[in-house]
Amino acid sequence: MPSLHFKNAVLAGAVVTEATIALTDAVASIPPARVPWHDGVTRFQAMPVPLGFTPARWSRTRLDASGLLERHGAELLALGWTAADAFGLHPDAPGAAVDCYGLALLLDGGTVAELTAEGARIVRPSGVELRMRRGAGRPSVPAWELDQGPAE
Repeated sequence: MPSLHFKNAVLAGAVVTEATIALTDAVASIPPARVPWHDGVTRFQAMPVPLGFTPARWSRTRLDASGLLERHGAELLALGWTAADAFGLHPDAPGAAVDCYGLALLLDGGTVAELTAEGARIVRPSGVELRMRRGAGRPSVPAWELDQGPAE
């Protein structure tokens, strides 16, 4: 796997890296007909930081979501995953209800080591492995469907 070299910048309180920009561009290049979540993940990239997330954690989550769509989007669809399975959050407590996290939210900088119709195996940067079982938590919504409320 190629290594990524990060050059950080701060825009509107969020850390933006060259890798974030490259993956966002890569998502934009995936034909929407191939992966119907394309538009949602594009909106995800522009979302404000939701309740319960730090700007740094949300920036990493955006990167994880883009990478997941780019590398595994077609496979997730073929295995029957939904947008909420892959990119879900609790609609009222997005940062607190970890049992509602979709795969992209669980990556936390890690990689998908295995995908099945039932779930996924994640390897975090520390080497710790995490297993996610689809549908095991409470109902969630795709992150881009969160009601962010009126802008303050």
